[in-house]
Amino acid sequence: MRFVHDRIFPVLCHLCRGDDRDLFLCANYLHQTGFQAIQLGLPEDFCVPLTAAVSNKVTINRVPRTNHNPYIQYQIVELSGLDMCTTPLDRLTCLYDTVQQIRTHIKSAVQAAAAADGANVPADLLPEPSEQDMILLIATCIVHSRPQHLMSTLNYADLFAWSVPIDMM
Repeated sequence: MRFVHDRIFPVLCHLCRGDDRDLFLCANYLHQTGFQAIQLGLPEDFCVPLTAAVSNKVTINRVPRTNHNPYIQYQIVELSGLDMCTTPLDRLTCLYDTVQQIRTHIKSAVQAAAAADGANVPADLLPEPSEQDMILLIATCIVHSRPQHLMSTLNYADLFAWSVPIDMM
């Protein structure tokens, strides 16, 4: 599949270069201005300011509700590595894994915050991000990872990812 990727993806990047460039420039601008998910109206329970870390890693820091607790840090490396994937399924899997990691990290942060507050609430009763909240979190992750060919990747996966595992649907 690598041979096909080397032939097809550059053509797709050429066709999507305007959209890729616009999205990258917008993400780059927002990143430089210190953009955070809270600016989009994300609920406080899910506010996790993203900061780009070294070596293509994006770190999520959840600011605790009290000043007594240390920051909870998580790393999301998936989306930063998007441009290194060489097949449509790899690229789609990278996007899927990013969303799953965000869900996992938000759930862990909410559980840790509840435990720090002394609440003894079962995990299934803790708040979870809605689909709308997830879109805000993913947008923030895109801004901070700044993939250069996101639109090309979405088109590539849409056109050529024929065998998508059932759990990704």
